[in-house]
Amino acid sequence: MVDQQSADPAIIKGADTIHLQEEGSHGVLLLHGFGDTPQTLSLLARRLAKRGYGVFAPLLPGHGRDMAAFQRARAEHWIDAAKSSLTRMQQRYAFLSVIGLSMGAALAVLIAADTKMISSLVLIAPYLGMPIQIRLAAATHWLWGPLAGEINARNPRSIRDP
Repeated sequence: MVDQQSADPAIIKGADTIHLQEEGSHGVLLLHGFGDTPQTLSLLARRLAKRGYGVFAPLLPGHGRDMAAFQRARAEHWIDAAKSSLTRMQQRYAFLSVIGLSMGAALAVLIAADTKMISSLVLIAPYLGMPIQIRLAAATHWLWGPLAGEINARNPRSIRDP
């Protein structure tokens, strides 16, 4: 169910890339959201594979690792990873669909704009814009971020950083 990235010790257990069902002519690229991992899309991935689709859900750069790696990751890294994942799938499948969740939906829109190879595009809770207050907070995060500190998710389903 997971790709070769599981051998990377920097990846938190359970945050691996998902790669299922290589047979068939239709592949589906799944792109997870910001601060997330492919596991949020694992149920969808399994159901698609069960129906005969080839599924690839990459772990985006900086995600599923420690906070330092996450803070180093930039939008251009995520866009490049999404593009290279699509290129990888284009070599294998005659038909391609891209499904993106939140930030993954924004990445899906960006890569879909650059190719005619995508048969269908599905956007789940797309994050395509933000209010001015949020844009300002994001642009100045380097000022207030160190004061805010990290937020500890108490949800037992969260992937814990050892």
